[in-house]
Amino acid sequence: MRLRLWVFLGLALLLGWPAESASTFGDEGLKRNGETSAASAADVGLPPTARLIEQFNYRDLDLDKLDIFAEELGGEPTAQGYLLAVTGRRNLVEAQEQLDVAKGYLIDERGVGAYRLVTVDGGSRRTDMIELWVVPSGALPPAP
Repeated sequence: MRLRLWVFLGLALLLGWPAESASTFGDEGLKRNGETSAASAADVGLPPTARLIEQFNYRDLDLDKLDIFAEELGGEPTAQGYLLAVTGRRNLVEAQEQLDVAKGYLIDERGVGAYRLVTVDGGSRRTDMIELWVVPSGALPPAP
């Protein structure tokens, strides 16, 4: 084990590590050549993840939250928007109708391409909600 460590350190020094231009990650974020910036998932090699943008009771369709969702999608042209309805089974038809209304608003009023929007039955929970998710390219969709 010690031999492997010495071989690694020897190769690292031989190849010029650590170099002045190397990237490091510290408490204040990602540093490149002395500059500090906020680190994103791509900066540190992590896969993209789906993000919950907004949620609201599906009986009170909130257009302001749909507008925020549309703006988030507009900022990521390769991402998809997921609209999940989470509800008791007795309300599934009503929830699907509200998802259709929300999707129609995003397409007709906000100009989001229909191909970018996915509606999903998010399963059963105690509260009736619509969840709005942005799913970047390469990320797994939200689990119901």
